[in-house]
Amino acid sequence: MLNIKFKDDERTFKEMQVIFNTIAETSYPNILHKNHFEIWKQTGRQYTPELWKKFRMDPRVDEWYDEEFSLSAKNKVREMASKLGGDRKSTADVQAMSQLLGFLDKEKEKSTPTTKMVYCFIPLNDQEVNAPNVKVLESIPDPIKNALHSYQGDK
Repeated sequence: MLNIKFKDDERTFKEMQVIFNTIAETSYPNILHKNHFEIWKQTGRQYTPELWKKFRMDPRVDEWYDEEFSLSAKNKVREMASKLGGDRKSTADVQAMSQLLGFLDKEKEKSTPTTKMVYCFIPLNDQEVNAPNVKVLESIPDPIKNALHSYQGDK
C-alpha cells in the first residue's frame, strides 16, 4: 500500500492516495502498469488525468512505484526459477529470467548513490582578470584542501 505522509497543504494528494490504495487492493500488481488515464477511468473519473499524472510523477510516489516494480520483478524471477527444474524447459523462460536479472542489477546500481568531487581551474577571461574585486589564488585554499584530504568516500 502506498503510505506517504503528505503535507497538510497536499490534501488532494492525500485523498488520491486513499483512492489509489482502494484500487490497488483489487488490482495489485497490475496497478503498477496502468497509466494516469487508466487510473482516472478506474476511479470513476475522479480528479483529472492531469492531476493523476502529477500525483504519479511526484518523487515520493515515483520512488514507491520503483520499489514495488523491483519487488514484483524479483518475485517473477523466483517464480521462473522454481519452474526451470520441472518438466517444461524453455529457452524463452531462461532468456526472460536473464533479462529480469539484468534489470534488477541495474536497479541495484541506481539505488547505490556515489559522491564525486571535482575540483578544477577555470581560466579567467580578460574582464575578470582586470576586475578589482577578483582575487587570483596560486594554490588551493586550506579549508578546501583539508576537506579533499579528509574525504573517505561514501558512508
